[in-house]
Formats: sequence, C-alpha cells, structure tokens
Amino acid sequence: MKKSFKHIFLATAVCSVLTVGCSKSDLIDLNPEFTLGAVDNPSSMDKVEEVLTGAYQGFRSGSYYGDGSGSGWSLMPDMMSDNLLETNESLANYKSLTDWTYASDDALVAGIWSAPFGIIANANIVLRDVDKFTTAENQTRANRLKGQALAMRAHAHFDLFRYFATSYDRNSTTELAVPYVTEFLASPSVKPARISNKEFYDKVIADLTAAVALLGNVDATINPSAIKRPNIDISVAKAMQARVYLYAGMWAEAIQAATDVIAVRPLAPQSSFLGMYNETDAGEIIWNVQFDAGQGGPGGGVYFSQNNRS
Repeated sequence: MKKSFKHIFLATAVCSVLTVGCSKSDLIDLNPEFTLGAVDNPSSMDKVEEVLTGAYQGFRSGSYYGDGSGSGWSLMPDMMSDNLLETNESLANYKSLTDWTYASDDALVAGIWSAPFGIIANANIVLRDVDKFTTAENQTRANRLKGQALAMRAHAHFDLFRYFATSYDRNSTTELAVPYVTEFLASPSVKPARISNKEFYDKVIADLTAAVALLGNVDATINPSAIKRPNIDISVAKAMQARVYLYAGMWAEAIQAATDVIAVRPLAPQSSFLGMYNETDAGEIIWNVQFDAGQGGPGGGVYFSQNNRS
C-alpha cells in the first residue's frame, strides 16, 4: 500500500511541475495560422510559402500519387486496364475498381476525387494571399510562389478532368468537365458546379500560361539539386502545357511546349536510367514527387508480394 501511494505522489508531483513550468501559451497556438475561414491568414510571405510547401505534401497522399488506396493517380489506371492483374495474394480491397463494379459512393472513388481538391485549396490560399505581402523588393519571390501555385492548381484540375470528364473535346460547350475552383472554399457545403469542356480548357490553359510567365522571372533556382526535382519550375509548367495541348488536339502548341522542355531536359542515355531510381542521376526527370526513405511509394502494391493489392 505504501509503494502504491509513493507512485501516486510521484505522478502528482510530475504533473504539478509540468503545469507550473509551462504556460498554456507556450504549448498551444492560440491563433493557428490556417484555421478554416481565417480570412486574414497567412500572416507573412514566409507563411504563404509554408502553405505552398504543404500543398506539395498532398501529392504524396495514398489517394493521389502515394502508396495506398490503389494509388489512385498512378496505379489505378493500370489496375482498371489489362496492364495489371489482381493476384491470389490480394486482400480484395480494390476489387470494386478492378472489376468495374464501383458505385458513386465508393470510398476509393471519393478519395480519388477529393485528394486533388485538397491541393487546389492550398494553392488557392497562396494565390489569395501572396499579393498582400508583395513589394517591389520581393516581387520575384512572389512570382516564384504564385507561378508554382498556378501550375499546381492547373495540374490537379487536369488530373480530375482526365478521370471524370465526359469527353476531351476542346471546344465542346455541352460536354461537362469538372468544377474549376479558383478560390479557397472554407465551407464544405459549397459545391461548385461542373463547367463545359471549353470553359475548363480556357481556365487551365490560362493558369499554365500565367505560371510559365511568372516562373521565368524568379528570385532563386526552384530545384537547386542536380539529382532531385521535387518542385514545379518553368520546365515542369511547360511540360504540363504540352500535355494539356495534346489532349486538346492543339498539336502545334503541344510540339512547341514539349520541344522547349526537351531542350532543357534532354532524353537520358541508358546509362542514366538506374540513377533516376536511386537518386544518383536526375536523368530526364522533369518533376518527381518526393517520398521519404521507408515511406513507400506508388509501386508498393505491385512489388511487395506479401502485401500485393494489384
């Protein structure tokens, strides 16, 4: 009994020390920067850049390019085609998609739909607030942040378009694309309407055109490493343009944008291929989503047989 009392006393003493030693303001951010509906936040250009960094994190989501939920934007197209076959080792988590038996309320489909909008929301915060802190002295820094956010917003929207549009017709005013969200929406009750293909293409092309212009005049090299290219620079934005133009059937524009990229990022020789995967040579990589060591990546379901999902 005496021993138990001693333990209780010690625990109480420790709690008292912790309580006395720290004020609540030391432990709790009383005014968090990024609460929903915080119209005056972020509070500085540094904070705007932090929001942009957070947007990149969204690409590592299991419902986007990450490992999990079928890696909705990297493995799932192959899983739904003839490129991958579900094996006997599968846990059948993705059969609704591999068998094409999914419903509108399927959780995997919901994740694939919502993940890009999380990135779009962050990009829109950057675009909403970057001009508040832009001066003549930091204009090129603002260009760097704004250009990346515009390209990111266009890229995420175009991924959604490729999956959920009813057609890819560039000039159709009757075929429905997806919503193109250009402001931060704090309320989940706001549901933007789908727009026509023509209007959608106009918006995504406008964002990428503006991104290319801004990223051509920045304060610092966006990807300074010779072997890693995790951020969107002008070459990435032009590569995104080339893909959009290709889908739109704008052949001359697609060729020009792709040619501009290849001039800067030429095709890699065979000797560089291994280095592109073990991060000793960037090779012809234009943009790569970075994963931490041991975090996994989009190929886990294919190459890890004990956990094979595809």
